[in-house]
Amino acid sequence: MRGIRVGLFDAGAAVLVFIVLVLPARELHIGTGFRYVEAGALPAVLSDVARAQADLERSPSDGAAAERLAGILASRPVDQHDQALRLAGQVAGQKTSPTRWRALLALSSAHADRIDIAEAHRFAAQALDACEAAPAAACPEHEKVRLRLYEEELAAGLQAIARGIDPRVEPDRFRREVGEIHPTTTYRLRPGAAR
Repeated sequence: MRGIRVGLFDAGAAVLVFIVLVLPARELHIGTGFRYVEAGALPAVLSDVARAQADLERSPSDGAAAERLAGILASRPVDQHDQALRLAGQVAGQKTSPTRWRALLALSSAHADRIDIAEAHRFAAQALDACEAAPAAACPEHEKVRLRLYEEELAAGLQAIARGIDPRVEPDRFRREVGEIHPTTTYRLRPGAAR
């Protein structure tokens, strides 16, 4: 009859089992995903998120509902860009939706907030294409104009980056360069002028 032999592996396994049994249980801490939202504003944000989630749940292919929810999640101080990208991306993947362009626009906007200009431009161009392909009721002319301007501004941002300007390092210089490449005009009334 052979005796029981204890090797190095057996001793290591026994020590591991002993450690697992002796160590205290790990405490789990669950924190809010809205830690940067002020306590006074939190109920309104949670209500807005719940309403937008309900709208998206009612109509999972509604690009406008995805845009609303992604807009709330990506806004400051919520800053849940990953969630915004995930939700808008799900709806943007549904190519038959006439409002798909809104989900693509939400993707573009979330990438722009993260200063990912190349991805923002890519999704803006897709949103413009989807908008132009959608029925006029789903994407009216004024939305097409707005999308064209947005896409052109992002294209100017890509040109500025190609010229060696990093928007994360030199945001003011980047803005000036984009303004020179794609000038836009803002009309403001003088103080006291009639409206």
